[in-house]
Amino acid sequence: MNSLTRSVMFSSRKAQPCANPQRPASVLNDTTRIVKETFFDLTLSLQAIFMIHNVNSDTAQDIINNLEEIYISTMSHLRDLKPEHKDEDVSPQPYPVIERFLCRLEKDIS
Repeated sequence: MNSLTRSVMFSSRKAQPCANPQRPASVLNDTTRIVKETFFDLTLSLQAIFMIHNVNSDTAQDIINNLEEIYISTMSHLRDLKPEHKDEDVSPQPYPVIERFLCRLEKDIS
């Protein structure tokens, strides 16, 4: 990663305040925070990719507009959820398409 990429990806990142140790946050609040941080990181990564590859401004705008629509939809869906109290352990399953892409990336790195 070159210095321009590093500065683009990390310069906008602000330190997050520590959670209050006396009051644990609800699972839904943790999920919302994680989703927000993920979209933030994804946007910074896209910005670096756009800059490195001189992506056309209109293309970048289309991609970010689509990402923003997905973010708004996701946050709306999270707000509509009610916390569930389940005793069973539910393990999320990875998406096969992501697993295949990660395998390709690992092969390309080695």
